[in-house]
Amino acid sequence: MLGNVIRTYRKKKNLTLDELAKAVGITSGGLSQIERGLVDPSLSALRRISGALNLPIKALFSESGESFVSRRGARSRMVLPDSSIDLECVTPVRYSSGITPTVDALMATLQPGTYGGEALSRHETDACFVVIRGTFVVEMACESVTLEEMDSIYLMEGVQHRLYNPGDQEAVGLFIMAGGVC
Repeated sequence: MLGNVIRTYRKKKNLTLDELAKAVGITSGGLSQIERGLVDPSLSALRRISGALNLPIKALFSESGESFVSRRGARSRMVLPDSSIDLECVTPVRYSSGITPTVDALMATLQPGTYGGEALSRHETDACFVVIRGTFVVEMACESVTLEEMDSIYLMEGVQHRLYNPGDQEAVGLFIMAGGVC
């Protein structure tokens, strides 16, 4: 319930009902009615409430902060044809809350001496790739770039590429791109 979520975040921020109401520009009685679910706030009031709580407005429509948490071992995995790369969707996705992330993060893992695919492939959106552990070679049509831990590369939409792990240990990286991938 929206009112419960607002109350929960208000208390987490150590704000009294009066303090939040004053910051939002409504009466404390009005805010109390919103928190108890007796009245529905206007969109304008929701914007002011989310602003005063320093939260995106969509956070108010989640029953708990857990909707925005992705737990190791509970994430979905993607298997690509003709690929030895292990992709794990790190972005929490909660369709039941009506929230669709606008940014996706995919953890990419490659075993030593393996390629991410038989041929070069491309993304339908711009992507940033950050090496978390190990070494990756990003092969593109016109060049190859070696990336070490915490190095990153920006790949524009449509740039053909593939990943290679030249090392003797597992390599892990993170793709960050516009939503809709996971």
